[in-house]
Amino acid sequence: LIHFKISSHTESVAFASSSYNFAIKENEPEATIVGKVKALTGSPLVTVSYNMKSHEDVFSVDSEGTIKALRLLDKEEEEWYILTVEAVDSRTPPNTAETM
Repeated sequence: LIHFKISSHTESVAFASSSYNFAIKENEPEATIVGKVKALTGSPLVTVSYNMKSHEDVFSVDSEGTIKALRLLDKEEEEWYILTVEAVDSRTPPNTAETM
């Protein structure tokens, strides 16, 4: 028995939301979770990895899309951060999407 999947060449990766808003108290311990982003591929066979595209020295994103602060945050130093996270799927060639 041979199974086929007919798919469109327009399949891509996309974030569940075009933008996310998170808040964190200042002076929280290192590795405090800020929030989570989620990208969808439309296929359970396709995986997604995440990359922090801005403020990489202050925040990280893991393989589940969880964003963490890498150090203590000081409101007087910086009150707002606009982060860009990239999702890359496992297709060949890979598709990418960004969210803020």
